[in-house]
Amino acid sequence: MCGRYNLHTSPNEWVTALLPGLDFAKLPEFRPRFNIAPTQNVPVVRQLGGPLTDDGLFANAAIQIPESQAVRELSFLRWGLIPGWAKELGIGASMINARSETAHEKTSFRKPLSVRRCLVPVDGYYEWKRVGKMKQPFHISAANRTTLFFAGIWDANRSLGSNGQSLLTFSILTMAARSDLAEIHDRMPVFVPHEFCDVWLSAEPDGRQLLDHLLAVSDQWQFSTQPISDYVNNARHEGPECLRPAP
Repeated sequence: MCGRYNLHTSPNEWVTALLPGLDFAKLPEFRPRFNIAPTQNVPVVRQLGGPLTDDGLFANAAIQIPESQAVRELSFLRWGLIPGWAKELGIGASMINARSETAHEKTSFRKPLSVRRCLVPVDGYYEWKRVGKMKQPFHISAANRTTLFFAGIWDANRSLGSNGQSLLTFSILTMAARSDLAEIHDRMPVFVPHEFCDVWLSAEPDGRQLLDHLLAVSDQWQFSTQPISDYVNNARHEGPECLRPAP
């Protein structure tokens, strides 16, 4: 699974290629985060308009979107997908992740995988390895320290929103961990290569086929795994101290 991650690199350094022509003055306020946890509102990149306007989910979009034109935005969504039919917030706590192997079969994930895909920017994520009776936290990031993108899916819930706005939530797709990461945990997030971001955000290709492709290229990623102190264990802790190496 993926239950904690960090994003401290400014969007100015990674968003341009995904949102060409975006006015940076209109970006939502961003502050570095070192311990992002479920139920929090965090930045994701999603595509609005075009074939996605058929169910009227975009009443709370910040700009007017022509029906024939798809645009992208960086917006803050709550982590833990809450389907449009759900009546309680609590359901999101069990849907922070979606298994790539079965997402296309699940009522909650099937349509989002088809037409509501998103990119979740990350500088790294945390995982815990059991060592005897203890759990050792690890920080896992790109070997070249570049910002990565989790494959995400999102949904909107009108009944649980406020002030006439839909509640927007998302889930991170996961896969069986590669052999070099499996000794830490048996699951890992699905990553989207930068050159594949356009296709992932588009609603046109079949979501299941896209996932199959992402799983097939997962061996191409080069990761750095660093044991860190247990400071990160407390979800209320923030700041660079979360990355402090283990003593």
